[in-house]
Amino acid sequence: MLKRIDSLEIPPDKPFVNDLLNREDSAINLTSLIQSSESPLVLSINAPFGMGKTTFIRMWKAHLEKENHLCLYFNAWENDYTEKPLIALISEVEGIIDSIHLSKKEKSKLSKNLKKYGGDLIKFAAPIATKLITQGLLDSKDLANAFKKIVEQQIDDHKKSKATISSFKRSLQELCQKVGDDEEESKKHSIVFFIDELDRCRPSYAIELLENIKHLFDIEGIYFILGVDREQLAHMVKAIYGVGMDADGYLKKFIDLEYKLPVPSMKDFITFLDDDLNLNSIFQKRHDGASDRGDLLCTIRSLSKIFNISPRNLIQCFNQLGITLRTTETNFHIYPEYLAFLVFLKNARPEKYESYVRTNDFEEVISYMEELPLAMEFVKEEQWGCIKAIMKVSFWEAEKCRLFVKENAESTNKENANSAHLIAHYYRLAPGFHIHKDIVNKIEFSERFEIQP
Repeated sequence: MLKRIDSLEIPPDKPFVNDLLNREDSAINLTSLIQSSESPLVLSINAPFGMGKTTFIRMWKAHLEKENHLCLYFNAWENDYTEKPLIALISEVEGIIDSIHLSKKEKSKLSKNLKKYGGDLIKFAAPIATKLITQGLLDSKDLANAFKKIVEQQIDDHKKSKATISSFKRSLQELCQKVGDDEEESKKHSIVFFIDELDRCRPSYAIELLENIKHLFDIEGIYFILGVDREQLAHMVKAIYGVGMDADGYLKKFIDLEYKLPVPSMKDFITFLDDDLNLNSIFQKRHDGASDRGDLLCTIRSLSKIFNISPRNLIQCFNQLGITLRTTETNFHIYPEYLAFLVFLKNARPEKYESYVRTNDFEEVISYMEELPLAMEFVKEEQWGCIKAIMKVSFWEAEKCRLFVKENAESTNKENANSAHLIAHYYRLAPGFHIHKDIVNKIEFSERFEIQP
């Protein structure tokens, strides 16, 4: 998204009070699943970019904490500057150690063991080439002997690595037991790791993090919740192992259960995107901002149904609207109905939009809209009357506007009378005939931004 709200309020006692997508039931059912699990679990929360995964994860985390689970939130993307994800994970685990009621001696022991065994695991993972370089053997004339020594060392390291993994897991098990014994902190004897933004990381970092989770943290009482776009994660696997790799099969080795976040209703999703982009702050700076925002959202709801627009395209529309609004002077009237119409026409029916912009044939666009079966109710509404009036103001000469208003202001034809009123209104606001041109230029500018995860 172009600009998301920095901190949606999530009250600890009512985590879902601001749940605009009605996902509390999902959290409650997933909590029951976690509580009934008797073995380690890696669960992915799947949804495309922009569908509210992070908001859901934060709300669910607060709900679990309310249920006395010990939870950690780890933003993988913000930590992929580190060379090894295991370093960042161990750092997060240390936060758990600090939070539970233990003596300084016990905390020091747990922390020391995790750092020691974790550090040894990272050391054992160093590639052979690195060890050859550090030993100065790549230039040796006797490469056969050099590689023999390295292979022998690797075999020895493998044995030590297996022992270190066991020691590392024992340290985690001890930590889980301490958490379970600390009744003031947790009644559920579990630690829940929320890993968010995994699909935004470097592919190598994301895959190594998955492997660490499965191989090193598969401890009873530890659960991992991954917030991912499944499609993007599969692309990462192929980026590492090649396009012929069975990405789905590979991911199933590391993810035990996958949960698709329910697709919200269009009405709820529009409300969510309006809130997520904080459009209200933009309109507050404008004259008649509250009225314009209401007109914009009303038109968006109608056009979303008429064009049967997908959630992904709706996100794109909102981002283009957001950019257009932010780059338009606050004293310039934005014509919210017309702005929304052009943005949705461009995203849903690009060929109609391009034809309209190229030929200025607004009558063809009007005919197209009024013949759409799903637009039967919309074309009777004032929103559509406003859009048609703006089209005429944008392309008619001043004299033609004045003549139409004069002839139809008192007309018995309700549509003509309404059009005359609206044309007079918009002509007074912008008699320079550049409404269409200015808005199209803004939309074209907004389209040049790549909306990426």
